[in-house]
Amino acid sequence: MKLDLLVEQAQAHFWMGKTASVSGRELLYGPQYREAVRFLEIVNRQPGIGRVLDRADLKDIYQEAKNEYPGAA
Repeated sequence: MKLDLLVEQAQAHFWMGKTASVSGRELLYGPQYREAVRFLEIVNRQPGIGRVLDRADLKDIYQEAKNEYPGAA
């Protein structure tokens, strides 16, 4: 699977979680945030990719997902 697709999936899960959170749908946002964190950590572990979590856009998504749903990590 291409790494850029994993990044896009992480972003999509983050925004689905954010939408569920803002709508008060507690049962839905946790799993979405957890998936966002999971995908970003997969990409971050790839050899030769560098520190993808240092990118401003992804760092913010990663930190917010972890903060909003601590069980995500």
